[in-house]
Amino acid sequence: GMLRSIASLGALVDAEINAGIAPERIIFGGFSQGAAMTLLTGLSCERKLGGLIVLSGRLRLGKKVKLLLQARNITTPIFWGHGRNDPLVTYEMGMWSIQFMKTEYGLMDADPLAPEKGGVALHIYDAVHSVPDQELDDVKAWVKRVLPGPARDACVSA
Repeated sequence: GMLRSIASLGALVDAEINAGIAPERIIFGGFSQGAAMTLLTGLSCERKLGGLIVLSGRLRLGKKVKLLLQARNITTPIFWGHGRNDPLVTYEMGMWSIQFMKTEYGLMDADPLAPEKGGVALHIYDAVHSVPDQELDDVKAWVKRVLPGPARDACVSA
């Protein structure tokens, strides 16, 4: 299941790189189960990506991730948005996942003034299992900071 999905998503990243897209210009993102796959793929990718967007997600596979983890990827910029009232992927699950990655893998908090330098930028919303408009605005602002190059504004839309 998940390992096959990670391999498929990794192949998608490889195809983009082979098509001429620089790895640091690739941002992977997902919501709920897609957020879990984003984390697993981004942390295990052969090349460090430009960023990961985790919306209402959690880390799956726990300590097994250590077998997949590429050490350079722990400094990948991560936008992590979560609803405080999420009944499906609870706020506690999300916070446990972040703390686990800090303790087990050395994940750091992002500098709010320089998220492009890496680490997790945590954004909490008064929301359930959904993506509120404010979260989309915050993702857009984060992508503009993290995505390198002058063409970044043309690549971002909400």
